[in-house]
Amino acid sequence: MARLWIHIENEPRAEKFCVARENPELDEIDLNDISPQLCAIETLKNVQPSKLDFFRYGDRITPLPPDTLINTLNTTGTDPLVVRYPLSDSQEIYPHNSGLWYLICNEVEKKWETLNSGNSQYFFVYSQDKKKSEEIEIKNEFALNKVVGKITPSEGSDERAISLSIRIRGKKAYGDWEIGEVLKKFLHQEGSSIADVRKFKIDELQDPDPSITREEFKLLIDELEKKKSVKHVQSIEERLELKAEEWLDGTYGYGPTDYAVYVESIIALVAEVKKEDFEKGAAQNIVQMCSAVEALTRKRRIDEINDDDGNIPILMYGIVTNALQWYFIRWAGSPEDPIVEVSGPHQCEFDSEHMEQAKKIVGYITSILIQQVRGLEDDSSRPRINKRRQKRDYENEDGVQGADDANKQMIKESIKKFEDYQKKRGELRKTITDKILYEQECSKLEKKYMGD
Repeated sequence: MARLWIHIENEPRAEKFCVARENPELDEIDLNDISPQLCAIETLKNVQPSKLDFFRYGDRITPLPPDTLINTLNTTGTDPLVVRYPLSDSQEIYPHNSGLWYLICNEVEKKWETLNSGNSQYFFVYSQDKKKSEEIEIKNEFALNKVVGKITPSEGSDERAISLSIRIRGKKAYGDWEIGEVLKKFLHQEGSSIADVRKFKIDELQDPDPSITREEFKLLIDELEKKKSVKHVQSIEERLELKAEEWLDGTYGYGPTDYAVYVESIIALVAEVKKEDFEKGAAQNIVQMCSAVEALTRKRRIDEINDDDGNIPILMYGIVTNALQWYFIRWAGSPEDPIVEVSGPHQCEFDSEHMEQAKKIVGYITSILIQQVRGLEDDSSRPRINKRRQKRDYENEDGVQGADDANKQMIKESIKKFEDYQKKRGELRKTITDKILYEQECSKLEKKYMGD
């Protein structure tokens, strides 16, 4: 009689199993031979022997062949033979069996390799109605099978649909950050608005060289201009690549970016597209920039990144936009002690006849990308910011506190005007069907709310 340590999935621990030799003439017993005996166990009594799968404890993805001889397995209480069995006949993407947890984890780790590094402890969250107050944390196979078992199969089908979110312990998804938290965590200051972030003049960026041609604006109406900007710079620098929904993992945040521009494998710019909530978008983008800077500084050493008194290099840029209103954010210095500055809002209406606005936006992005490419080639060419200017109350060389308060108020008023403009524009779209008349009325609105 042979003995095996087996672990029936969904059971709390391994058990010793005695294998009866049904045919004394057989010198060797394989996994196919022991399947009927295993199905006599209470947990498996309703399972067909042919439905069982076997795995090594350390590899629950690759099944063992049914002709594997049991005397070659060398099982122990801590390294048992794993027995997988169907829990139901339902299927979604994966068969609903006792190994569902391992199959899903394997797929997740293949898609997002950083989760397989061992540095990130992740788990899943399930909410039937997508309400945070009703979220169920799924941290192991028992919790997953319990949730799936309660889901009613679709009518006329055996399929059970489940939608899971991924959470990483000790971190927050980018979309869970609020602007007040970001200001306190990264800028070490109090605040509740993007208007509380220090400003910079984006016009100080060097003009694109070569300049943007008229032909590059042919598809402005149909395509977000950041894509056009990447294409323009690609004519100069072929290593640039625009990626959408690319996973970005950092110390404080994780999740996909809406868009990211890479120079080879190094991030040069991250962009967040928001329909309305620019405060939320700015919070997400700043944390994404922190993750991008962490990745950058892991791959290459940048001199004087933490110079306490002198100038520190600009390492990353971010964009928050709804394609009509644009904020540009820049990050200088280390992930631990940065200077973060914002420029905006900049208005740009792509479906209007005023191409100068669009040309400015594309020019800004092109200049940023060229600057980033040159900085990656030669760190000494990176523009730098004087760190002494970065104080909570913005006591700059001119000592003009009141001027900064006025800037904050101006930005808040600009955001309010733009929101009113969008609302009125939406009302016009519902009431005016003639395209020419609609554009004329929109032009009047633009002058009223945003100036000439």
